[in-house]
Amino acid sequence: MPLSDEKEFYGKQLSTNLKIKYYDKFITHYLEKILNGSEIKNLTEEFEDWLNNRLLPNLIFLDENDYLNASVNALIVYGNLAGTDYGSSRQRDKIQMWSDKIRGNLGEIAVQKKLRRDFNLDTLLAHEEGNLQQFLDTDLPKIKKNGEENYRENNLKVSIKTTKWSGVWLDCPGSQYSHSDVFILVKVDTGTEHLMSFLKQSKFLEEYLLKKGVEKEIITNEIKEKILNKITDFENISLFAYISGFHIKTSNSNPEIIYEGKKGTKNYKITSAIGYLDDNFKQKVINDKNLLPSAKVEFIGIGQFTKTNKFIANIGNLKFKKEDWIELTNKF
Repeated sequence: MPLSDEKEFYGKQLSTNLKIKYYDKFITHYLEKILNGSEIKNLTEEFEDWLNNRLLPNLIFLDENDYLNASVNALIVYGNLAGTDYGSSRQRDKIQMWSDKIRGNLGEIAVQKKLRRDFNLDTLLAHEEGNLQQFLDTDLPKIKKNGEENYRENNLKVSIKTTKWSGVWLDCPGSQYSHSDVFILVKVDTGTEHLMSFLKQSKFLEEYLLKKGVEKEIITNEIKEKILNKITDFENISLFAYISGFHIKTSNSNPEIIYEGKKGTKNYKITSAIGYLDDNFKQKVINDKNLLPSAKVEFIGIGQFTKTNKFIANIGNLKFKKEDWIELTNKF
């Protein structure tokens, strides 16, 4: 089977399981990200196993109530930071921050749902405890196992990192890596209209903002309806989370980075890595691979990290199997 036909075949299987209508860019937007993260190296030999033993057991579909929870709790952070910026040129930036925080909260809710579904383990997220400052090092501060009457402190400090479906790297700044014990990576897919669709679903646009526009004769009722029709209905957006895996810190020291990659005619692309990324990494690769001093060292899926001195791991290096999760939750 030609590679293009093979990708289309498996892409359609993936779209069915993600409940996304297959479209011409689906392979680029979804299937190839799995390959970039080294979750699969050979589609023909590994896709079915990946689908049944990695994706589906760790796939959580989210709903309107989850989004409401995530968006309202995101405003807790927004309110704390917005005081001096409200009404200034940074106001739009704060809306983007709200949108990003919603996605992060959805990732935490997905982990919470998985733990309840698969392990009968109830958890309280940091914002549910009400004192975010007290739980900066952990996103799951309180747990209640089956048979336990009350919530208690989690024995591990758990950091939940959220990225878009296109993300392939777990990325933990140095200070954060030293403070937490385990790092869970969640890929949250919301589409690009999630916040607008939610504002439409909640009737905020129709019954307040656009209604005011009509009352003030800024727009007509006809234009109001055209605007609403352009925004995707909330039930039609893709809203799910793939809990890609986790990394357990084994010591307080920064682990030496281990990497793999591909050498081009001049440059080098990192395709897999796990360990501490410091300022000397580029020079290390140049020396290891006998590259020219002017060579670029880039990471698949991201190009360059904006900062160094952090722990990184691509998804292919994360734990994900059921026995891995059992071992982790037993330590809670």
